[in-house]
Amino acid sequence: MSEYSRRGQKWITEWPQHFFGAETRSQTASAIDAPVITYRQKIDIFRPAAARPFRLAAIYGLEASATTRRSTQQNRSRGAAVARHCCGPALDKGTTLSCQFIVHKNTIRGMTIDKFRIRQHALELIGADSHRVGTRLAQAAGVSRQVANGYLQALVREGLVEAEGTTRARVYRLKTLTEVAREYPREGLQEDLVWRELIAPLVARLPQNVRDIWHYATTEMINNAIDHSGAAEVRVEVRMNALHTEVLVADKGEGIFVKIQRALSLHDPREAILELVKGKLTTAPERHTGEGIFFTSRVVDFFEIESHCLRFSHAPQADDAIAEQAAATPGTRVRMRLANAAERELQAVFDAFTDPQEYTFDKTVVPLRLAQYEGEKLVSRSQAKRVAHRFERFKRVELDFSGISEIGQAFADELFRVFAAAHPQIRITPVNTAPPVDHMIRRALAAGSAQNGPAP
Repeated sequence: MSEYSRRGQKWITEWPQHFFGAETRSQTASAIDAPVITYRQKIDIFRPAAARPFRLAAIYGLEASATTRRSTQQNRSRGAAVARHCCGPALDKGTTLSCQFIVHKNTIRGMTIDKFRIRQHALELIGADSHRVGTRLAQAAGVSRQVANGYLQALVREGLVEAEGTTRARVYRLKTLTEVAREYPREGLQEDLVWRELIAPLVARLPQNVRDIWHYATTEMINNAIDHSGAAEVRVEVRMNALHTEVLVADKGEGIFVKIQRALSLHDPREAILELVKGKLTTAPERHTGEGIFFTSRVVDFFEIESHCLRFSHAPQADDAIAEQAAATPGTRVRMRLANAAERELQAVFDAFTDPQEYTFDKTVVPLRLAQYEGEKLVSRSQAKRVAHRFERFKRVELDFSGISEIGQAFADELFRVFAAAHPQIRITPVNTAPPVDHMIRRALAAGSAQNGPAP
């Protein structure tokens, strides 16, 4: 090994201690606040072998870059020298920490880049849109295009991502790492056996909170298919990539929306979706509480039910939606998706809708856009009565007016004066109201206050 290689390797091994202390060598993916080190004090460190340039080994990063900001030609030359000696244009293959030196006047500030966070963000960008990933990652992470491409190429080499095309037209897609499907005879099927035999081994390496969510969500949906579908078989599919896991539970029974419509004598299957979203709805009250779908839709990142010509979807950061399908889906298909690194806790979701003193499911959130048919507005008392159906099963009702630009006086009066007066024990809270909606609600509340008279 040459003097250059020996001394360079020794410097690479000792480099973190020079700047951040001995404990830094074990930190591979966390940002470290480094002290300011003057140029004159440390310039000799960057010249280990007769001023020969050397490159940071990849054990501390995929790439190192230098940004210099100087007010004089002298400082510009010094900054360039530091950049050449500590950050060569090519680096060995490697892994953990990327370093950037910013030279401002006569100082060098050491900074680190969180490699894990950049990798995770790259996967999220690919999952959202497979085009121009390198440019978008460079902009989001604040790194060069070359550094961003290095991260993407590492994901390709590791088999987590597939790439097609060249240069700027290159397209990246998440690679399916696991895909299994199995059909079970419904008669005598037990959901916990499906969990232990098929699903649990596939999610065993995910964080505990993610495994807890999958345990709850999958067993609830499989149990629903067992008890309610009447189908001959239940099909379960699991797909996993580097970003998220998706589970499908399907049957070819009567169909969930049609069954609820028939059980509650509803006029339209769309009304069944609205009732389902409220929670505490079941067609078999002797065996179920009606909480399974409500909570499952809120513990995962994406929840969707397809049945016949209707599709309902729910996601935490998006509005609930109902869509019509040209091709009818036989029976019921429930699709759930959750990020492998999700931070959501199952108990926290339960607590948000539970009375802490009585431990009962006492709160619901009703997205009113589900009560609004295409081309219609919420104006009538009959519409308000459909919305308020089964509210008496809750103590707290949150009415979400997202996507509702205006409501009628009769609709507001029925909900916020007539129903409220008949059920004073129920607290109704409107949220996400547009100004015209808020104005109409205030009118109804004022009319109710005038009717009841001043408080004694």
